[in-house]
Amino acid sequence: TIRLWDRKTGQQINIIEGHSSAVTAVAMDDAMVVSGSEDNTIRLWDRNTGQQLNILEGHSSAVTGVVMDDTVVVSGSRDNTIRLWDRDTGQQIN
Repeated sequence: TIRLWDRKTGQQINIIEGHSSAVTAVAMDDAMVVSGSEDNTIRLWDRNTGQQLNILEGHSSAVTGVVMDDTVVVSGSRDNTIRLWDRDTGQQIN
């Protein structure tokens, strides 16, 4: 579960659910939330609605870190790999 909070009011804005195991990494920008999990996946979510946009699969162990920019999502995993993903298509770049 990922919970989004308003920094000014302290009120919960949204709850995002979908991973089948613990969430271990989160990054976000104005439009999107990216999460990594012990279920070996990266998921992309609409920040405003909480709707799942994509599931990125390719790691063989828990995802422990995620970062993104306008075009790329980067993920690191306990499988000792770092992977780059096209943010729009979800396709692995490397």
